[in-house]
Amino acid sequence: MIIFSPEGRFQEANGYICRMLGFTQEELRGRHYRELTHSEDVDLSLNTDRDILEGKIPFAWFEKRYIARDGSAVWVILSSSLVRDGKGNPRYFISHVQNITQRKKAEQEVRDQAEKLKQQAGRLHEVNTALKVLLDHREKEKQRLQEDILAGLDKLVRPYLERLASGRLDREQRTLAGIALGNLAKVAQPFAARLSGPESRLSPAELEVADLLRHGKTTQEAAELLSVSPTTVAFHRRNIRAKLGLTGKRVNLKVYLRSLG
Repeated sequence: MIIFSPEGRFQEANGYICRMLGFTQEELRGRHYRELTHSEDVDLSLNTDRDILEGKIPFAWFEKRYIARDGSAVWVILSSSLVRDGKGNPRYFISHVQNITQRKKAEQEVRDQAEKLKQQAGRLHEVNTALKVLLDHREKEKQRLQEDILAGLDKLVRPYLERLASGRLDREQRTLAGIALGNLAKVAQPFAARLSGPESRLSPAELEVADLLRHGKTTQEAAELLSVSPTTVAFHRRNIRAKLGLTGKRVNLKVYLRSLG
C-alpha cells in the first residue's frame, strides 16, 4: 500500500513497497513517483492521475514498471483511487501494488519458447495452443489478483477506517471517515462486479449495499455511508434477496452474503 499526495509524491509506504524497491520509508517520503517509474511508463501514470483528479474516471487499475534501487525494473499491477474531503478537494491517493515481475518473466519465457518452436519446426498449431493456454492462465491470474486486491482492502484498510469512524470524532472528522468508507466501497465495487458467482447478477448500487451489509452495517448505517435514504437501502435489500433467490426464505441476508466470501 502507498499513499501519494495529489501531486504524486510519496507520503507513506508499507514494508512490502520498501523491500520491493530497496528504499527505506524515509528515503521514499517526498519523492515524486516519476523518479522511480520506468521512462516508458511515466506518461501513462501522469495521464491516469490527471484523469482521476479531473473526475474523468473514479479510479485506475493498470500495469507499470518501477525502477528499484539496484536499477532493475519491477513490474506491478497498481490500483489507485483519490480520497477527497467534504468539499470535494483532493486529499491523497491510495494505491494498492502487486508485484508481478515473476509473472512477466514467465510470460516472456513462454513467448520466447513459442517463437523458437515456430522458427525451428513451423508448427503453428502448437504455438497457437501454447498462447491460448497462456491467455487462459493470465485471465485466471487476473481474477485471482482482483480477489487479492478486494481481500487486501477488506483486511488492511476497512477495519481501521471503521474503527476510526466509530471513535470519538467531531462532525467534520466523522464526515471525512464516512467519505473514506464510501470511497473504499466505490473502489472495491468495480472489481467485485467482474468476479464470478451469485453477486455478479447485482447492479453497482446493489453491490455497494451488499458489501456494507456483509460487513455488519445496518440499513441506517449503510444509508448514511452511501448518502441515500434508508428506504432506498431497503429497496436494494429486497432486490438483492430476489436476485440471490432468497425471497420468501427465512435466511439472514448478512449471514448469506458473508458465506459467499
